Amino acid sequence: MEKLNLVDVSIHERDWKQFRKTATQEELLILGLGVKYRIIKSRPVAWISLLGIVLSVVIGLLLMMTMDDMSAGLVVLVVGYVVFSFLATKIIRYSDSYGQIRRRLDKENKKLLKNAYNVSAAADFFDAFVQLPIMFMTIPYQALMMGIGMIAPNFAVSKNGVLVAIPKGYDIGNLQSMSAYYASYSLLEDMEKTSYENNHRYVVTFTNSMGCEETVCSPDGIKFYKENGEYVGYSNDNGKTIVDER
Repeated sequence: MEKLNLVDVSIHERDWKQFRKTATQEELLILGLGVKYRIIKSRPVAWISLLGIVLSVVIGLLLMMTMDDMSAGLVVLVVGYVVFSFLATKIIRYSDSYGQIRRRLDKENKKLLKNAYNVSAAADFFDAFVQLPIMFMTIPYQALMMGIGMIAPNFAVSKNGVLVAIPKGYDIGNLQSMSAYYASYSLLEDMEKTSYENNHRYVVTFTNSMGCEETVCSPDGIKFYKENGEYVGYSNDNGKTIVDER
């Protein structure tokens, strides 16, 4: 799998709910691609976290039952549990983000997201097999983080807010521009085709303000653009007449 240069972005739960109400299918799919990539790349951490949590609890309890001084076992249990739960934090947040995004996608885009990165059905199964027990085992840790977040709201956003990943150098306020980034890695050939078709629902040749004929396209018949994405003008009659605003 090709290496992508992504950065993590935490979004406040309130802002995330508002975004989901107005987000397009393409915007959701783009965020889903970043989150899925992070989940795939974090598999080793997921396995280490799960194993570490289990061993910390088991070894800690054994030490507490077999040693006269229970403190050593308690330290192993508590410290080990907190450390490995902390390692699992991003995995939990990404899994939650992925689930929320996937539920908002239509059938076609769910298929595109499922087929991204050529992940096998077996790999998907093992991802779920690891993530599910991690989510249950870290409930006490998550409750602790939520409690701290009530005292320190900024901490809540950075640790408990919705976590997504976007290409480095891009602005989360303009998600559609990221489709070109993913397409350059041959990840979105189908999406690129769909995006082209959506953006060319209306194709019109008109005489621009300089008296030259120009061909423009539009996804909605209202705002028209050049092939390079530059805004040209608008129409109130599905392109029969276009007001050049350049």
